[in-house]
Amino acid sequence: MVDRSSEYHFPRRLGHEEEREAKEEAYRKDLDICVDDEADPTYQYASDDDDEGYEYSSNDDDIQNGDADIVMEDADEEPEDAEGLYEDWRRGLNSLTESCSNAMSTFLPLSASLICKKEQNFEHIAGPGCQYTAGYNPFDISVEEMRGCKTLQCLVRKGPELRSEKDDEEFELSSDCFLTGISDHMSARDCDSPTVFPARHGVKIASADVFFYDVEAGQAMPFHPTCFEIFKHLSRRVFNNVDVNGLMKWWEIENTYADAYNFTRHEDVKKASCQWWEHYRGAEYLVANPVFVPGLDNLLGSAISTDPSFSVKLGAFSGNLDQARSGSHSNDPFLQLPQELRFYVISYLSSPDIAHLRQCSRAFYQLPISLWHHLLIQERPWLWEAHASSPPSFWTLVSARLLKARQEAKDVYEDQLQIYRDAIQSEMPELLDDWKRAEPSYEEVAEPLEVPKLPTLLPKDKTNWYLVYRNLTIHGEELKGLRNRQRIWTDVAEIVRRIQKYRDEGKIVD
Repeated sequence: MVDRSSEYHFPRRLGHEEEREAKEEAYRKDLDICVDDEADPTYQYASDDDDEGYEYSSNDDDIQNGDADIVMEDADEEPEDAEGLYEDWRRGLNSLTESCSNAMSTFLPLSASLICKKEQNFEHIAGPGCQYTAGYNPFDISVEEMRGCKTLQCLVRKGPELRSEKDDEEFELSSDCFLTGISDHMSARDCDSPTVFPARHGVKIASADVFFYDVEAGQAMPFHPTCFEIFKHLSRRVFNNVDVNGLMKWWEIENTYADAYNFTRHEDVKKASCQWWEHYRGAEYLVANPVFVPGLDNLLGSAISTDPSFSVKLGAFSGNLDQARSGSHSNDPFLQLPQELRFYVISYLSSPDIAHLRQCSRAFYQLPISLWHHLLIQERPWLWEAHASSPPSFWTLVSARLLKARQEAKDVYEDQLQIYRDAIQSEMPELLDDWKRAEPSYEEVAEPLEVPKLPTLLPKDKTNWYLVYRNLTIHGEELKGLRNRQRIWTDVAEIVRRIQKYRDEGKIVD
């Protein structure tokens, strides 16, 4: 809870009792709190019954109708069990409604029993050890790491009259589907469909859900733009194109509740997937942005060499590549092989096997830096910074809120220009055409969009791939977005496998 007492400043240092009374008086004036007081001339004692537990009793009907005055107990002295009563009071806050007519039936210490007659919105402020599962602890994950975790976009089948738009991506032009705008919130299925912005191809509201009982025309497949970015990378790797037709058809084939529920998921996702998402400590990485990963640029950038003499053909360790051929290990059969054949042998091995081989044979003591580029592609294909050449999609950079704010600013600018045009048309019509030609567009005068820095794409010939591999092995688990990328890559790889399976079975036809 937020302690509002810090908002009130007193002109001198007060004693404990004076300070308590001053704070209570400030609360009363600001919050319009009714407190009964025996010193009040209008005070009337309710009963002479010594057994009466409360000074005021109201019937339930008055309280429900909001007509009852909210009162509080006199407490010139703190009760003996003040700490326990305070805990009762704090738990009781959960039962308060937005109406001012609610009252507590628990005897409270005066300093803790002020009940506001106005609407109250209580905010839970997590501490470092908070175990509350209704949200992730900000001590465990930052807002920057969670960027875009609620942003969604949809894939929709094209209608017969649909025409291309100027911002269509290449796969949209060549496929039967198109992308909608984006939304910053996915409504519950029993509430409403998400509103997307901008209204691409005329779609303002997307009929989206993870499954449908009956698939009909116009229904939309929802996903995070960052997750779709991972699909694009994996689809290019497997199909050599962004196979949105196959993706949409897979969703239509496996679009029942049972399909969605039984799809292979990470154990952390299964644990959190209840009626409401359970935010368990240690699983914060599930909401980390998998494309824009804070800290990843520094980790990768440190491996880029500016030395003109650098080459990926150089050895990754101290010594040169031919140094292993000399020495007393003449009985090692691998030493009799030329360097090219030795490198050909290790190209079929995993990194643990290579490590074991280096312990067994001096012929593999020194290895070229380029080997670790091969290992990264084979063992960590989700690190597309090591092999991709295209930047992330525009939709991964922005939010619906940002795009709406920019459109509103553009509308204001256009309205102002129209006022100028009307004035010139009225007073100097001969200058109107020249004025229109000289008008700057909104994009020319507007501030650039506030978007994250694009990830570093590693140059193949100027990157120490051994350093990249080593740094990821040591520090990769610390980067929550990279952990989430690996998890999502595994899920998407299963989807791609099923697309290929249905295509082989003839259920998906190009």
